[in-house]
Amino acid sequence: MPIEVTLERRQLQLTCIEGALAKGATSRHALRRQFESAIAALPLIAIKPPPSPSSSH
Repeated sequence: MPIEVTLERRQLQLTCIEGALAKGATSRHALRRQFESAIAALPLIAIKPPPSPSSSH
């Protein structure tokens, strides 16, 4: 079974706004991965939702 691998290296000229957006997206992605790793280590607990306002009467 053949495997095809394509590698590209590109250099882009970004405006200040585009650069800020790219940096923010990268930061969010890294933080999301850290958060997912952290919560994966936590034990699962059952959370009971609060009673609805109509059932409290």
